[in-house]
Amino acid sequence: MTSDSLPAGHVSVARRGYERVLAALAARELGVPAARVSVALGDQGGRMTVDLKGPVALAPDASIPDVAERVRATVSSEGRRLTGAEIAMVRLRVTAASHRQTGRVS
Repeated sequence: MTSDSLPAGHVSVARRGYERVLAALAARELGVPAARVSVALGDQGGRMTVDLKGPVALAPDASIPDVAERVRATVSSEGRRLTGAEIAMVRLRVTAASHRQTGRVS
């Protein structure tokens, strides 16, 4: 099937769909459940702005600035790849920090 033979139409993604995808990406990097990450979307010249808010669970060798940069990079690149949205800016507000549990507790 060529693009000339595809049926006409368009695809739209609901705002909540974008929010869920971006929250899941951020949560993975923050080390917390997606339900603990809030997302607010905005517009900057036709491109999406993403404001994230949530806690971070730090690995033993990680710092908040390092994790924040990973969140920003992941949400920007993977968010664009998964949703097709042009993302102009990602801001993160860390609301709490804890150390991630590693290993077994006996």
